[in-house]
Amino acid sequence: MKIVYPALLCGLYLADLIAGYSIYVQPRSAECFFEELKKDEKITVSYEVGGAGHYAVDFKMVDPQGRVIQNLRDRPSGQVTVEVAIPGKFTYCFQNEDSNMVEKTVLWNIHGLERDSATPEKENEEGTWWVVSGEMNPIEIEIAKLAEGIYQIKDQQEYMVTREESHRNTAESTNSRVKWWYVFQSGVLVGMCAFQIYYLKHFFESKRTV
Repeated sequence: MKIVYPALLCGLYLADLIAGYSIYVQPRSAECFFEELKKDEKITVSYEVGGAGHYAVDFKMVDPQGRVIQNLRDRPSGQVTVEVAIPGKFTYCFQNEDSNMVEKTVLWNIHGLERDSATPEKENEEGTWWVVSGEMNPIEIEIAKLAEGIYQIKDQQEYMVTREESHRNTAESTNSRVKWWYVFQSGVLVGMCAFQIYYLKHFFESKRTV
């Protein structure tokens, strides 16, 4: 397939091949999604977990026959690739089994879901025009290589955003605990000083009475 104005349409082409999502997974619950895949297609799902506490979820993918084909337990991040042998609905789930009852933020990407081959002079959803014309030429091959590099950069950027959010949440949680510990220590110190003043005052008053 040949792309009209390859350099201009490269970014739009990438948008079809990679999608980024995020969701909050409540404690003791699971969030599931599905993709309708065709035979010989390849799909890659990568994810990263954020939120307070223990940064990990369970990931499971099930094929159209209900068989578990991927099962990652208690992972802060992961990546799975599936080559479709049986077409149909593939379901994947993120499950939060954290004993601390903490909500988790999951950011994930889906790679490799390409649009069906376009017909000549047919406009796709983004308003981009495609023209079918045999094999890819060298320019298109270079664009494909560039696309792969952009995938990696996009993944890394989203990974860094999630890690920054996780680290920020951890820092805020730590700062909050330090603050309340300081308040508690200050309260104990004030209480001890008040008790000592009261005790010494009472002690000297007792001495005068004697």
